[in-house]
Amino acid sequence: MIDSRGALEAVVRHAVELEDDYEDIAPTLTALAACGDSTLVPRLQEALDRFPTRACAGSPRRNWTD
Repeated sequence: MIDSRGALEAVVRHAVELEDDYEDIAPTLTALAACGDSTLVPRLQEALDRFPTRACAGSPRRNWTD
């Protein structure tokens, strides 16, 4: 069992700081996805809202004014 809150914070911190390569955080992200802890959804949404809304075509978060 992983510390899901700690793992989410590590992933968010990695994304915010744009440090190192994805491969460094990939095992943590995989374990986090597999844990199924739905209590993390509000924190994840909060973290995602900090990022620009420009995204891939077809993304529901896409900002069409950009």
